[in-house]
Amino acid sequence: MLQEHLDMSIIEKAIDPRYEGKLFGKFRNLAPSQKGKVGEMFCEQVMRSLGRKVTERKSKDHDIVVDGQKGEIKSSTLNNGTNVFSFLQIRPGQDYDKMILQAFFPEKLRIFELSKEDILGLIELEIIKPQHGGKKSNSGTFMWYPTIEDLEKHATEII
Repeated sequence: MLQEHLDMSIIEKAIDPRYEGKLFGKFRNLAPSQKGKVGEMFCEQVMRSLGRKVTERKSKDHDIVVDGQKGEIKSSTLNNGTNVFSFLQIRPGQDYDKMILQAFFPEKLRIFELSKEDILGLIELEIIKPQHGGKKSNSGTFMWYPTIEDLEKHATEII
């Protein structure tokens, strides 16, 4: 039978027990594309609840317009067994003014923002690194694996 050839512990390693039965447990288990869309909806709800003016976006190069500034939203839960978040597909060539980073812990959400200039500075410092093609390639796509301390150090907390 097929089952005798499978190591089912692989599935257990993919599940982060810190999120099981917690407020953001279902969010953590969403597919990446679903997580992005739901994250955008959460972000819009939070911005409105904070009294920020949210208007229709001007292009597909950003996800939200808050108080007249174009924002690109990135959402992440903690990576399995670590205290690190993963913010992927960071594209400084896109049309946005700031990046909104949502850090989903099992029971709380913290939201930070970085200006595009700050993002470019972190790329220059090699804190935000190229995502595709290694160091010599330039796909224009970057990634950042910060701890919450890194976010507190380099970004401005919204909530």
